[in-house]
Amino acid sequence: MLFRSTNAEIVADYRQAKNKRAQIKILADLNATGMSVIKEILRDAGEVLPRAPLDGAQIEALYKHGLSDEKIAKEMGCSPGSIANWRKRNGGLPPNGSRAAEPSASGGLPDVCRQIYAILTALPAGSSEATRAAACELCRCLLWDEMVRNGIGLTSNESARADSP
Repeated sequence: MLFRSTNAEIVADYRQAKNKRAQIKILADLNATGMSVIKEILRDAGEVLPRAPLDGAQIEALYKHGLSDEKIAKEMGCSPGSIANWRKRNGGLPPNGSRAAEPSASGGLPDVCRQIYAILTALPAGSSEATRAAACELCRCLLWDEMVRNGIGLTSNESARADSP
């Protein structure tokens, strides 16, 4: 059975649909037109259309090539937050090209904070006391070195360095 709906009817049917992605295909079939025509009608009416699911294999390939979340997002047509969520769902992968993974030449406390966060979030839930202590010591050293490098809260680098490991 073929229906020729008005644009207003198409929009109303879409708004009432439980599964909006499936409804686009249904409306296209009922009106003997392509999904792109239905999508254009809906966009013209101000509807925000559901995005297609992200292709995990393509994201993984881009990630393995070293692209940052921002570059992957641009390539995939989504937000960097979507890529960050994908990384979390796939074993908590660290971001590529982040300052947390590779300290920048300029350094800076934000870089050290990212490094510390990465270290602490990588600790397994049941870590031994020795493992937690080693991670804390590493974090302390990173922070101390950055403070020394930037002269933060120190009277002189030499006197501060005497306490440093």
